[in-house]
Amino acid sequence: TIIVNDFNWTATARHADIVLPVAAPPERRDFSVGNQDNALIPMPKLVDPPGEAKCEFDIYCELERRLDLVHSFSEGRSAEEWLTKLWNDMREELAALGHAVPTWGDFMDGDELVTVADPSPDAVFLASFREDPAKHPLTTPSGKIELYSEHIASLQYADCPGHPTWFPARAVTSGDTDAFPLALLSGQPGTRLHSQYDNGAFSLEKKINGHEAILIHPADAQARGIADQDVVEVFNARGCCLAGARVTEDIHQGVVFLWTGAWYDPDFTHPEHRDRHGNPNVLTHDLRTSSLAQGPAAHSTYVQLRKLDEVPPQVKAHVPPDLEQG
Repeated sequence: TIIVNDFNWTATARHADIVLPVAAPPERRDFSVGNQDNALIPMPKLVDPPGEAKCEFDIYCELERRLDLVHSFSEGRSAEEWLTKLWNDMREELAALGHAVPTWGDFMDGDELVTVADPSPDAVFLASFREDPAKHPLTTPSGKIELYSEHIASLQYADCPGHPTWFPARAVTSGDTDAFPLALLSGQPGTRLHSQYDNGAFSLEKKINGHEAILIHPADAQARGIADQDVVEVFNARGCCLAGARVTEDIHQGVVFLWTGAWYDPDFTHPEHRDRHGNPNVLTHDLRTSSLAQGPAAHSTYVQLRKLDEVPPQVKAHVPPDLEQG
């Protein structure tokens, strides 16, 4: 059973068995800070959550009650009480460092950030190690910076020696670049953050006939009878997806570029469950990068393109679900 809690009808939510609608950030009371930040940001509640949407904390508290877990999750505190405790704990720590921070109530009633100066703005990475390597060793087996690892070398992995090494890319078809001659690159889009806001107006207006754009060199496009703005099928032995051709010399010949983050939209009526939207994940393999590591393999994929000779199907990635009114 797959349970998803979200405030958008994302590709993940569409494939869940149970979806729990949750409050978006403007629909709940909170504050924002990261352990590398120097500012505390108030996030007051602006509107109530729509429909039956709830704060995630309240959902977990309800599950705690139904499962008779006493207070093993909430520890008997409400969301507001937890926020107050977190703020007060941090306020005490900052006070010990000489920083005066307002009370929780005053902070949330105000409309300004609380900034805290960096206690060591001139800190140098590994400064203590540089000063005295023997007194401040690193956590490596030798205590030093290791360009060569005796331990990794001792594992005797053929595909992972004890030092950085270049290996030829493993194509999804084990090197069959005759059938799939185009190297696929996939990077971060400028129209959204990863996949966030793929349903936003700015992201949608940059798509081609509703499909994510794929960059292709004019020579590669001409060889395949592809014109700018055509809907194309991108495929290899692992899968296939549709995309909108953007013919440009900004991409090298023999290479195509498809951005990450288009919400996955499989067509289960298609023999290969073809993605209608343009998600590169259907084309990349999920092999381990080596016997030791499991890094991403997004840049070791080869594909082929063809102009779609049928009426392009409607992209349904952003179509909301049918809801029953209870």
